Parts: sequence; structure tokens; C-alpha cells
Amino acid sequence: MENALSWVGAGAVAGALLLAAVTLALHRAGQDTGVIEEVGLAWFWACVLGGFVLVLGVRWKNVRAGEPPDAERGWHYALCLTGTAVLTALIAGNGALLGADSPAIDALSPTELRMAVVVCAVPLGVLLMLTVVRRPLLPPRSRSLPPFAAGAFAVALAGTSVPLVLVDEDQSGVRHVVAEDPPESAALPDRVNRSGWAWEPEPSGTIDRIVRGAHGPLVVLDDGVVSLDGTDGTEIWSYRDPAARDAAVWVGNGQVLFTRVPERDEDAAEHGGNAPEEQFTRVFDMVDGELVTEFSVDTGETSRGGARTLVGWSDGVRVHSDRRDGGEPDEAPGMSAWDAESGEELWYRDPGPEPGAACAGGPPRVRAETVVYAVACVDEEDLTDSTRQIESLIRDEEPDKRFRVVAVDLRTGEELWSYGLEGEEVFVPDRPWAVPGAEGRGSVIAVLGHYRSDPVLLLDPESGEELMYLSEDMVEAAEGFSQEAVIDVDGSGVTMLFSRSGEGSEVDRIDPDGHRTSLIGAGGAHVSRHSHRAVLPEQVVFAADESPETGDRAQVSVASHGELFGEGLRNRIVLETRANVGQLVAVPGGVAALVAEPYHQGARVEGLVP
Repeated sequence: MENALSWVGAGAVAGALLLAAVTLALHRAGQDTGVIEEVGLAWFWACVLGGFVLVLGVRWKNVRAGEPPDAERGWHYALCLTGTAVLTALIAGNGALLGADSPAIDALSPTELRMAVVVCAVPLGVLLMLTVVRRPLLPPRSRSLPPFAAGAFAVALAGTSVPLVLVDEDQSGVRHVVAEDPPESAALPDRVNRSGWAWEPEPSGTIDRIVRGAHGPLVVLDDGVVSLDGTDGTEIWSYRDPAARDAAVWVGNGQVLFTRVPERDEDAAEHGGNAPEEQFTRVFDMVDGELVTEFSVDTGETSRGGARTLVGWSDGVRVHSDRRDGGEPDEAPGMSAWDAESGEELWYRDPGPEPGAACAGGPPRVRAETVVYAVACVDEEDLTDSTRQIESLIRDEEPDKRFRVVAVDLRTGEELWSYGLEGEEVFVPDRPWAVPGAEGRGSVIAVLGHYRSDPVLLLDPESGEELMYLSEDMVEAAEGFSQEAVIDVDGSGVTMLFSRSGEGSEVDRIDPDGHRTSLIGAGGAHVSRHSHRAVLPEQVVFAADESPETGDRAQVSVASHGELFGEGLRNRIVLETRANVGQLVAVPGGVAALVAEPYHQGARVEGLVP
């Protein structure tokens, strides 16, 4: 009986290895993300230990003739297997894989549940093998193979049935939850001082990014969107389509566009078959998640001459960046507008000011009734090798170069106004964006550059009139004082991060004349110009490195107006998880932090509140 149980255990270990291999194959065929990114490394180490046990813990053939049995060697075997069982049990019980960090076991994906069976089956199988002190012997096969097969079959059955029982069948379809009575949107707080809530996607969605929503953070997932309340993290509305992996999501102008990209049939493509013909887009109201409209795009039509990417939407018109005329990847694309209901193209526009111009710049920005774009251009004849030289030529003083910000009508493409620069004032622009105007009056158009030494340009959105042109040499300077980054812009000036030699980072306000006013003094803390940050009315929150005081838990640094920015606990907020801060966004009710566990074992959103 003991020998039979030991072979059942060996079969369970072998079945766990087989189940892990099958799970890997199924996941790789159906998902773009890796298994380690979804479920971590516990299954891997369990399989390594299980393979070790099968190779060294089982006698697959008779010992050499005349070799006497050794009882001491048997006890060594028992002690070794006991240590292996304890180690695999610890791996299985670390919580991350088995759902300790999830709201419920049924929130796990089928891949997670199968790998949970793997890491549970290995220590269980090793314990069954310990029912005998010596390594089990395969011969005679008539006594060893049936219990071995029974153990393997039991694990395979568990790996098949557990996901079927615990995974809700409705999760395979579209789930759309509309807010019947959405709450009032909270104000943006002046400051935050603690982690107030946390949210994780269910069951297996991967967080792509977070953006500012109507009530708090709008979480963009690889299969949908979820709107959260910034004060407590409760879900306001959501739309999930598990079959639409890596869907495209656009947010703006009070609406959310979810585009389901059809899967490409690689086998058909290799044999000359046609690609999927349509991409379906659904438009949701940002406040309550109500479906506003939906439309489809002919991907065969949009692929002519180059890729087309949705960059904006307003009033039933979708705007795309459009490379129908070709061009290099580093060159600013053209743009086109389409009527969403009829699919008719309304207009197409090349960003260059005249034929023969090579331009650099970001995609256009769609406002309510206008489309605004910014480019810096040189003559094509000045290029020698590739358009990658556009930026270097623009920063050079010799070639003829032009800078333009242009606003066109959303429906007609007619130019409404343009703003231009020439000569030394020209810089390579990022995508234009809308910022609050001075004294709360509407919004203005802000255009920043790629480099920290580039100027900041503010324009009136109705006329294109220049409101501010702030270059680096206009900012009041001091010895040992260097400009690091622009962290906020509005109609009355610019908030900048500076570094003071030997004293740390500080935050100052720059008015349109270049006069500098200190907001947050240097107190020894240093932050990089590349650090993630969120700006509140009286505080700036920065992503921070781990410190010995908090162990492995993630944290952020806070710098408040009128105070020194130091390194002590007074200037830190400790989060609730051991993770890396990947994004910070100021939202109604607080600041949303996107954090990811090491090895991408999971991602969550934490809310920082007053």
C-alpha cells in the first residue's frame, strides 16, 4: 500500500509538470502577455523542484546486481524529500499566485488557476512519495504504473475542472456596467497625505495606463476601461471585452472610444488571404458609461498607403494621423477626418506649410470644433541621409527652418488661424495640449518642445494670438541653479522643477516675463526630470525610490508649497504594496498611482487622498 501511494505521488508530480507545459502552450496561443507577467514565478520554481524529484527521487530501473540496500541512504532520501516538500509548500503558499491579493478566488484567470493546481500538486505529490523511506522502484511495472497514471490523471482532471468550476462563464463575454445615478465629481484636493484605497482589475485584465476621468481615475485595460471614484476607489462604470486583447482606447472631450482590433489570421496571411476588414469602435459617455454611438472602420481602406491611427474624436467626427503619402517614421504624419456614421472622408491635410517641406512634430490635438497641430520644418533638399536629421537641422542655425501651429475646422479642414516662428526661435514641438487659462478663464493652447532647453509657447485658442513665449534665457538664473523640467503650465505662467547644487530639487513659478517665484524650497531631496509626478494646487507628488525606513513597500515623495522638499518621512507617503510606481495622475478626489509588482506579477491602482 505504501509503495502504491508513493507512485501516486510521483504521478502527481509528473502530472503537474505536464499541466504546466499544456498551460504554457494554451496561454502562448491565446494571449500576447507572458505567463510570468500574469502569474509570477511560483509555478516555475515548483516545476524545477518537481523535475528534480522525478529525476533523483525515483528508481527507474533495478540497482546493479549484488548492490546491497542501504538504510542510511534511505533516510537521506527521506530528509531530502521532506525539505523539498516544505520548500514547494512555501512557494505554493506565498499568496500571490493563489489569490491572497485578489478580492476572491473566482477573480483569478484560467491560467492562474491551472498554475495554482501545479504548485499545489507538487508538494502534495512529494508528501505521498514520503510514505516510503526508500526511493520507489519502477519494476515491476504492473504494480507501479497504474498508481503512477492515477496520480497524473488526478492532477490533469483538477487542472481541467477547477477553471471550469471557478471561472464565471459570463466573463468570456462583454460586460458593460452603466452608472444609473453617478455621484457628483469631487474637487481636486489641495494636498494628499495618505494612501486611502486600492483597486485591482478582475479577473485577468492587464492595466495599460490611467487617465483623468470624470469622477477620478479612468483605468485603461487591455480589454476595456473602468471608471473609479477618486475618493474611495469604488467602480462608477465599466466596459470589459475579454476577447478584445490589446484594444485601442482614446479618451477626450468627455467621451471614451474603445476600438476592438480584429485578430489577424497569420496562416491566411501567409497564404495570401485577406486581413480582417473592419475595426469596431464604441463611444461611451465619460460620466456614466452610457453607449453614445458605435461605428466600424474598413481596415483594408485605412491601410492604403500606410498606417492610420485614431488621435481624436468630437461631435461624430473621428480624426486620424494618416500616412497615405508615405514618409519616414520620424516625419510628422498627415491627418484626415471622417464622418463616423457614414464612413465618408471629410478632408485630408498634409502638415507641411508648402510642397517640398520635411516636418517633425506630434499628432494633432482634437478640441471641441477644431483640430490643432504644431510642426517644425526644413527643406527636403537640406536632408542628406534620412529624416532623422530633421531635429538636428532644426537645432542648427544654418538651414532655413519654419515653425507653425495651425488650427483647422473639425468638419471642413479649413484653416482658421496659424502662428509662425522663424530662425533661432524655432524648436521641435510636442503635441499641443489645452491648459487652464489665466484666472480660470477658459483654456489656452500650450506647445512645449522635446528638450528641457526648448521654450514654452502659449496661444489663444480662438485667434492664435501669442500669450507667452518663454525661452530658457528669459528665466531668471542664479549660480549653481539649473532648470530640469516643466511640470505644469497654465495661462498665467509655468511651474518648473529646478536643481540647486548641493541642496536638492525645488519648484518655482515663472511668469510670462521670466520672473521666478519660489513655491517649494530645496531641502535635500533630489528628483529626476524624468520622475513620474502629479501636480495639485498646493503640492507636487513625485515617484520615489525605495528607502530603508519602509522596506520593500512602494512610496511617493510629496513637496508642499511654502515648505522645504526634504528626504524625511514627512515628505513621503508609503503605499500599501511592494511595487514600482509607474504613473501618477491628479484626479478628482486625490492622486491615482499605478503600481506594478516585481516581475509584473500584477498591477493595481492606489488612491492618495487628503
